[in-house]
Amino acid sequence: MAKHYGQEPENAVKFNFDEEEFGVLQRAMVRFFTSALWTDLDKHCVRYFGGSMSTKLTSLARQIPHQSTLVLETIGSRTGQMRSCALPYVMDESRYCVVGSRAGGPIHPAWVLNLRRNPACWAWINRKHVPCRAEEATGAVRQRVIDFIRDNYTDMIDEYQQTAAPRIIPVMMLTPCKQYE
Repeated sequence: MAKHYGQEPENAVKFNFDEEEFGVLQRAMVRFFTSALWTDLDKHCVRYFGGSMSTKLTSLARQIPHQSTLVLETIGSRTGQMRSCALPYVMDESRYCVVGSRAGGPIHPAWVLNLRRNPACWAWINRKHVPCRAEEATGAVRQRVIDFIRDNYTDMIDEYQQTAAPRIIPVMMLTPCKQYE
């Protein structure tokens, strides 16, 4: 018998959790998916396989289209050491746009501060290491990217901006360096 997407197999294992057990399971999953082990594993998946497990799971859970992911490598603003993180991105012409929402937190992500201090960066995109130069989007360009994300992926960006206020969520534009294109 052919399997159809979205249909549960007859022999599927059914989980019946009461609220307390589900809360414990949910907290354990949050701890795992925010752990250093998971984020390192996810960065390696983006570098070597071209896709992020975190972004895929998030898109499935929120029932939104899958968003492409890159690994951004920056130079630490205080230490001068290489730092990296996996981030979803959208394209604006030939530039990669990443949003520093930090889930609506009160401070900017460290990678934003690193790029403000030193705009030289590198991105792993589709298993290629691309040197880039970053600049912060402002005005109409920033609004165009935010609108595109809201219309095509999620309106969580509005909720994040409300909880982050008075902080303005930055949009960083990564332009590939010409000599490497």
